[in-house]
Amino acid sequence: MPSLRGVNLHSWWYLKSRLDDQEGNIMADLNGLSLYHKEHCPFCHKVRAVMTELKLDIPLVDMNANAEEWQRLQTEGGKGMVPCLRIDQGGETQWMYESDDIIEYLRDNFA
Repeated sequence: MPSLRGVNLHSWWYLKSRLDDQEGNIMADLNGLSLYHKEHCPFCHKVRAVMTELKLDIPLVDMNANAEEWQRLQTEGGKGMVPCLRIDQGGETQWMYESDDIIEYLRDNFA
């Protein structure tokens, strides 16, 4: 474990969030995130590959297997399109479409 001597509180929190756990996975606050996807969608595959690269264990919601969530995606998210990252934060829900936007969000917040 690296020494935290001389590290300010903000830097310490950032460093703490980046330390590897016992299994080598990045510890990140993924609460409130879920990826709406379809198994064979190439754009969904692209997002899942980045999740694997960043060692992010974001829950997957398979649109082919869950009609209720498919309806929620269309009604609450406004589009019946995948991939879509659902972000529940501060009592509000944001629906992020477009694989490149999702990847940019993940890299900016968890890389």
